[in-house]
Amino acid sequence: MSVGGASNHLHYLTAAQLSALNSTQVASLSASNIAGLSAQQVAAFSTAAIRGFSSADFAALSATQIAALPMDGLAALSSSQIGAFSFSGMLGLGTAQVAALSTPRLTFIHLICP
Repeated sequence: MSVGGASNHLHYLTAAQLSALNSTQVASLSASNIAGLSAQQVAAFSTAAIRGFSSADFAALSATQIAALPMDGLAALSSSQIGAFSFSGMLGLGTAQVAALSTPRLTFIHLICP
């Protein structure tokens, strides 16, 4: 599945289509494309696809989109990926999502949030 040329039309993809994207395909998308997705679309990404998000992609996510990240995908993120979340985006983390994070990642969040 090629995504590069169709990235301007990403919002037309269904949850099933988004869940089929791999990390390489997701990495070819721009942060503005990722930011334009609905929370339901963000929730459809697989853990492997979420690993393809760049720091700019994570920084572009809204609190609503971050709240929609699947738990297993969120738990698989590195500290640097979590560190790319904007402060306002981090406000989207729910109790269950925070509980899914490992101690080093929680420590990292504590260090970057005032």
